[in-house]
Amino acid sequence: MTTIDQKTLFVFYTLSSKYYWTYETFPLGWKWIGSGSCSPVGCKTTTQYTKEEQFDGPKETKKEMIEFLKNTFDKLKKEQKITSFKIENIYKTIYR
Repeated sequence: MTTIDQKTLFVFYTLSSKYYWTYETFPLGWKWIGSGSCSPVGCKTTTQYTKEEQFDGPKETKKEMIEFLKNTFDKLKKEQKITSFKIENIYKTIYR
């Protein structure tokens, strides 16, 4: 669940196949700060999402960024480039 008082956002997602994309212009003050795998190294438990990306920016435009990310990842899902995604305030590995 996302709240407005925190300024970092995480998008957890699962790729349908190997695919890369670029982002359009972010809302004012927001930037991409990293990405990675959701599975801990050496862990045999599977997670609900396999990848994550992090974004950071001002609280004042957080609602705009959430909407931007939702639209971007909805489009990727519609194009069948990802199978699922979730936007969160904190990094938490979600196990199946």
